[in-house]
Amino acid sequence: MHELQVTNVSPVVGISMIWVYGVGYVVAVVMALFNLSVLFRLVTGKLSDDELVQVVDSEDVPHATPVAEGAAR
Repeated sequence: MHELQVTNVSPVVGISMIWVYGVGYVVAVVMALFNLSVLFRLVTGKLSDDELVQVVDSEDVPHATPVAEGAAR
């Protein structure tokens, strides 16, 4: 599949499609580093309880209200 993306050229931009899909390789490496960092902190006990639980199941906590399109300007 990799060889196909290298030789395939985008008809609109005129660049090799590896530049378009190659971003996935970079994102995969960054996500792996981030996940390994969190796993390391979890194994060593440096991860706090607040970081472990990211779901709030209470009606006492106010939810963020969405901003209307016209109000943002």
